[in-house]
Amino acid sequence: MSIALWRACCSAALVLCIVVAGCKPSSGSSATADDAVIVNYTVRGQVVEVPVEGDIKSEFRVRHEAIPEYRQAGGKLGMNTMTMPFRLGEGMSLAGVEVGDKVALTFAVEYDPGFAKLRTYYAVKVEELPTDTSLDFTPLPKSE
Repeated sequence: MSIALWRACCSAALVLCIVVAGCKPSSGSSATADDAVIVNYTVRGQVVEVPVEGDIKSEFRVRHEAIPEYRQAGGKLGMNTMTMPFRLGEGMSLAGVEVGDKVALTFAVEYDPGFAKLRTYYAVKVEELPTDTSLDFTPLPKSE
């Protein structure tokens, strides 16, 4: 095999590896290489805290509305309204987001196969809502 052909094959293989490594699920439910199930949820809420640069104790925290379709570990549905901290997903920016802003927050939840255990969760997208948006922090009805 000539050196030019060898270099071309190696270059093509390298590009293919980079492309495959860069592919990630974009929304909904999907499986990762280690069989985790990733589900994205979008909820409306109000920003309670934004991280302060240099302060490792500060967090991104949002008080959010109830999420009836949220799947808990073990299969039970529903998450009540609450204030939660969110780690930021890769490449996510909070530029322009301030305490008090009303937002639509999309976050990813990674579960073990069969939804047996929640592995982690993190924010993947934040969109500001109009300031006159009415939020409903009514808890979910209690299940019997």
